[in-house]
Amino acid sequence: MSEQKSRFIKLMERAARRHNSYVVFKDFCAITAISFYNAIFKDSAKEKEYASIMGKYTKEEAECFPAALAVLVEAMEERVQDFLGQVYQELGANNKAAGQFFTPYHLCDMLVKVAVEEDDWNKRLINLIEEPSCGSGAMLLPICERIRKRPETNNKFLFVAADLDITCVHMAYIQLTLCGANAVIKHANTLTLEVYSTWPTI
Repeated sequence: MSEQKSRFIKLMERAARRHNSYVVFKDFCAITAISFYNAIFKDSAKEKEYASIMGKYTKEEAECFPAALAVLVEAMEERVQDFLGQVYQELGANNKAAGQFFTPYHLCDMLVKVAVEEDDWNKRLINLIEEPSCGSGAMLLPICERIRKRPETNNKFLFVAADLDITCVHMAYIQLTLCGANAVIKHANTLTLEVYSTWPTI
C-alpha cells in the first residue's frame, strides 16, 4: 500500500471512532461529490444531504474529511490512479454478495491500451466513451492518464458513465473531476434505463 493510501485510511479510521470505517468512507465520498457539484450547480437538496451527513460527526471527526481530501488531491496530482477504488476495497466496502467486483487497475490500463487507439483521437470531432457499469471509474482513468500527457486533446473527449451503486457514482465523479475530464456520471440502472441522479463534472 502506498504511503498516501495509508495516510488516507488512517484518517478514515480516526473519523470512525463511533462509526464503521467503510460507512465513514462512503460519507466522505458523498460530501466530497456534493461539494464539487454544488461549487457550480447549487442544489439545495444536496446541500441538505451534506448537512445531514456532517451532523453525524463531532468537530474532531469532521476535520478528518478535508485532510483526507487533501491527501486524495495530492495523490491524483502526482499520477492518475484509481485511488478511491483501491481504498474502497481495502476497507471492505465493496459488496461481493451483490456481485460487485472491481477490475484491478493494471488490467484496466492494459484493456485501454488494446481498445483505444491514440492515433484516431484527432480523426473525430468528439470521442464519446461510454461505461455502463463504471464502478470507481477505473476503466476511464487510464484514458485520463493518456490525456494528461496530451492536454490539448482533453476537449475532444466526453465520458458518459453510470452505476447502480451511489458510492461508485460518487467515487467516479470525484476522480474524473480531479482529472479534469469532461464527464457525466449517472446514478442509474442501465438495464431498466432508470436514472436517479446525474452528476456532470465541473
